Amino acid sequence: GGNASGPPEGIDLGRIGDRRAVPLLGALVLDAASPTRWRREAAQLLGQMQDHAAADDLWGAVADDDQAVAAEAAIALGEMQDRRARLVLPRVLANTDDDLRMRAAIAMARVQDPLAIPALVETLYSHSWELQNRAAHYLGHLGDSGAVGPLLRAAGLGHLRSRVAL
Repeated sequence: GGNASGPPEGIDLGRIGDRRAVPLLGALVLDAASPTRWRREAAQLLGQMQDHAAADDLWGAVADDDQAVAAEAAIALGEMQDRRARLVLPRVLANTDDDLRMRAAIAMARVQDPLAIPALVETLYSHSWELQNRAAHYLGHLGDSGAVGPLLRAAGLGHLRSRVAL
């Protein structure tokens, strides 16, 4: 396992995408005695790895008392396209943390939730080019004709650094 200065068991394996990390990360997300920092990263790694073996652990964490952990677990469920994410991601959209809100919008789009559209439009103006491009992609994926104008404006203002297919 980890030590006082290093990450807990599973984090290093998860960082390199090693599937052996999945049960360890799932347990870490649910461990209320572990620091928020590691629990959040565990949820993020599970979302990136998109291993459905962790979906039930993430679902358990969406009701966590630690709102940061609950938000990351909800986003991870959306990233792995688990339909249960539609039940919990809307509350993450109300978060005051811009990064969490924008990543929640992208996760919502991955589960085809049209409630994501206003937040995706906001994300077109994010400081992160990666989030901007993912927002543009998922606006197109959702196929909402109301998104065409905002996409063109963002592209025209130089906020999108890749070509947008309309």
